[in-house]
Amino acid sequence: MIILRKGKRYEGYSTRVFKFDHFCNDSRLVPDYYRDLSSDMFTWFEIGELQPMDPEEIIKYMKDLRYAVKRKRLISKTLVDAGY
Repeated sequence: MIILRKGKRYEGYSTRVFKFDHFCNDSRLVPDYYRDLSSDMFTWFEIGELQPMDPEEIIKYMKDLRYAVKRKRLISKTLVDAGY
């Protein structure tokens, strides 16, 4: 999930991760603005097409994040428990 804050509102997108690695095998896939930093980057992933999230889903997601932070729970565990 990618959540963008735009003023007082949020936009959300979801997608799948297809590949997760510690380096990028194909330098053509590295954006120009990261090329000088690529040796310092230790996480590379390939994602699918971004799908807009329903506003109600974003509200639920944000509530779940607030719940985790307030109770000092692991965010990943909270999101898994919530079915993400």
